[in-house]
Amino acid sequence: MIRKIKSYTSKPIDSFAFRLKNYTYRPIRLCLEDGQDLAATILLCCAIDLLAKFSSGNSKSSGNRLKYIAFLKQYFSSAYGPDTFYEFVRCGLVHSYSMEDQYTTLCRDEPWARQVHLCKDTKTGETVINPFQILADLQAAVRNYVGDVKTSEVKAEAFLAVHKVIPLRQQVSRWKELEYLAVDK
Repeated sequence: MIRKIKSYTSKPIDSFAFRLKNYTYRPIRLCLEDGQDLAATILLCCAIDLLAKFSSGNSKSSGNRLKYIAFLKQYFSSAYGPDTFYEFVRCGLVHSYSMEDQYTTLCRDEPWARQVHLCKDTKTGETVINPFQILADLQAAVRNYVGDVKTSEVKAEAFLAVHKVIPLRQQVSRWKELEYLAVDK
C-alpha cells in the first residue's frame, strides 16, 4: 500500500518539479536542437548533481561524488556504470571538457542512435552516450524521484531539508537595462 506523505510536502515538491522542467530542461533542449552535444551533456550532468543533492538531504557541497553515484544507482539503469560515468563524463566534462577517450557522444534523436546509448564502439573502444537518451532517462528519474518524495517520509524529509536551504528558482536577472556605477576619480 502506498501512502501519501503529509500535504506540506506536496506544494514544495510540485513546485520543484515544475521549476526543474522549466529552468533545466529548456536549455538542455536548446543545446540538443543546435547539435551542441557536449554542452547538453554538461547541463544534464549538472541537473543530476542538483537532484542528487536534494535526494541526499545534504545541501553541502562536500560528498558530491557519493551523492551523485547514489542517485545514479537508485534512479538510472545500471548500464550507466555510476562510478565511471561520474569520473569520465560528469567530472571529465565539467572540469576539463574532456571524457579522456573513454566516452564519445552521438547527438542524434533517432531510434538506432538511442539504442547504441551506453554501448561500446567496436572501433574505438569508447562508450557511446546519447544526450537525447540521457535526457529521457533523466526525465524518468525525476518522475520516480518526485513519486518517492510524495510517498516516502525519509525522501520527503531529505528533500525538504535541502529545499529550505536551496529553493530552486530561475537564475537570470530580470533587469531590462543595466546601469553602471560611475567610478569617481
